[in-house]
Amino acid sequence: MNDEISLTKEELEKIWKKAEIIIGVNPKFIRRDIYGNWIKKNDFNNIHSSFGWTVSSVKLQKFDDEYYETLMPVHWKHKQ
Repeated sequence: MNDEISLTKEELEKIWKKAEIIIGVNPKFIRRDIYGNWIKKNDFNNIHSSFGWTVSSVKLQKFDDEYYETLMPVHWKHKQ
């Protein structure tokens, strides 16, 4: 997974920080993707983990009918 995107550690950290913080859970290790799935930072690109995640280009609505794409952390089962 994610073989089409080459990311530095700094870029990957910025993408990780886009995931939602879960109250009562350490955000350095566990967060929630935009689909509501819990993801674990150390399980990047691990499709054998129930908390595995990858980076995907996601289309988000900005204003009315205007959309933009951005890189987001998503559970591996939602990879587009």
